[in-house]
Amino acid sequence: MSRQTDNEFMFTWTIENVITGFQSNEQCICSPSFAQDFIFGVKWYLKLYPEAKNDKEFICFCLISNEDISENCKIKFSIEGMDCVGSAIFWSKEGMTEYQYNGGLGTRMYVRKLSNFSSLRSNVLIIKCCLKVRGRKIFLPLSHENGLFTDITLRAGDITFKVHKAILWARWPKIVEKLNAKQTSELTFDIGSNVLEAIIKYTYTGTMDYTNLDLLEELTAAAIKYELPKMQVIPVIAQEGRTRIDIHKISFEWPIEHLSTDTALHHTFSVSALQSSKWNLIIHIREKTEDGGNFDISVSRVDDHESKSVFVRSKIFLIGKYGYRHREELLENSKTWKCAESIRNIRMDWNGVLLKCDFQFSDCNYFSEIIKSTFVFSSSMNVHNFSSDILNLYKSGILSDVNIIVGSKTFPVHKSILCLRSPVFSKMFETNMTETEGNSVNISDIDPDIMDEFLLFIYSGNLGKRLNETAVKLYSVADKYDVPVLKEKCSSFLKSHLSVENVRTVLLLATMHCDDDLYKRAIDFSAAYAQKIFSTDEWKDISKQNTWVKILHDIIVHKKF
Repeated sequence: MSRQTDNEFMFTWTIENVITGFQSNEQCICSPSFAQDFIFGVKWYLKLYPEAKNDKEFICFCLISNEDISENCKIKFSIEGMDCVGSAIFWSKEGMTEYQYNGGLGTRMYVRKLSNFSSLRSNVLIIKCCLKVRGRKIFLPLSHENGLFTDITLRAGDITFKVHKAILWARWPKIVEKLNAKQTSELTFDIGSNVLEAIIKYTYTGTMDYTNLDLLEELTAAAIKYELPKMQVIPVIAQEGRTRIDIHKISFEWPIEHLSTDTALHHTFSVSALQSSKWNLIIHIREKTEDGGNFDISVSRVDDHESKSVFVRSKIFLIGKYGYRHREELLENSKTWKCAESIRNIRMDWNGVLLKCDFQFSDCNYFSEIIKSTFVFSSSMNVHNFSSDILNLYKSGILSDVNIIVGSKTFPVHKSILCLRSPVFSKMFETNMTETEGNSVNISDIDPDIMDEFLLFIYSGNLGKRLNETAVKLYSVADKYDVPVLKEKCSSFLKSHLSVENVRTVLLLATMHCDDDLYKRAIDFSAAYAQKIFSTDEWKDISKQNTWVKILHDIIVHKKF
């Protein structure tokens, strides 16, 4: 059995009965949902717009999730289209899009068509979409091994494990139910200690190592017996979806006698599957000669009150004569469509002809489904919604053992998680510093909303707001509580978003926190845009209060020296 390519998923989408009737850039075809177990446990879709809004040479794809994303991530994706024999219709370069926590968003990709959909063999379009998830791991994993603030004992044989009830509540709720039912803080398992150790590691980290195949069977059995959720040994790495567009076919023959010029003959027929069931076929004889003739054939709705567009494909020919070319059109309400162009010099018997008519109708409805999922053995497993489980623990405040009070807001939190993330909090709680008296920590120099963002990151590695709103203040909090991952995240954002308006703030921040790298980047930016920076009203006001700034302002802006 092949091994899984880490964080890579392939979706193959087959669209049958492809029609070029989806001409309006507002109309699209939506795939069945896919990759639910692969990317954060949410459903994903592809939307295909056969013609881009402003350029018919391009098609447009949207990769969409209709549910909130449980963590920040970057997704690389590429799309290619082909007919049923593998000939390329379009292909794209690999793109990258970033999804933010708590955002059900989508991304668009425009792809140039190599050929038109009307040339598809068997009217089948096959689309392959490759997704690669990046940027998931941020923190070192949670752990019970330091024994800090553990309150539950789990046993297997002679081995005991000290763990945190709050983590069990977030990741293994059935065990908490058993502990509560028995009103105990100890639980013995009828499994090997190595199995329990692997399960506890999975509970704290969201990862499982399957390299020991002898252990795999025991782990699977134990997970079922003790109701451990979300443990998937053989993950889905590929899915195939199918969309079938409704096509209704009808064929008939129309015998016409005693043809004459400047006349229009009508034939009414029905398509029972459509709401606009009655249609009118019209032949208009324009010219009659001994050698041939010139005439048009058109089709229109009889029920002209129907508002929905209908796609029509036709093939009409004279029995025993030359056939007309295939044509197709999207008919709007009450529109008459010429389905056979004027053809000259067709020899015919003017006393009577027989028309053979083949039509295909579609109201552009379709049905989508997943028809195949591919599983592959993986030597290890990562739970993609692990951070959302820990985030729920923060939001619920369940089993919290300390309150952080900031202004008028109180945040119930868990000492074990704060200690693992922040050496400052670890020292504070382990030594019972005065700041933590009464299991409360009062903080006066941080905005409550910024503290909420900070704690959100401490628990889940995600941020609820965009960094352009919070980066400066979050940087200061991250430095104060020694959370280097968050500090670096804010610093990287500030470096890449320096502007004439914010460079002074960034310089002051870098100076205050002794960040040489951030300071150098801000100085380099200031040197490159010095004249614009010192021409701002902010610097003019500062120069009025500080002689040295005034001199620097005059040197750069007015070049007086």
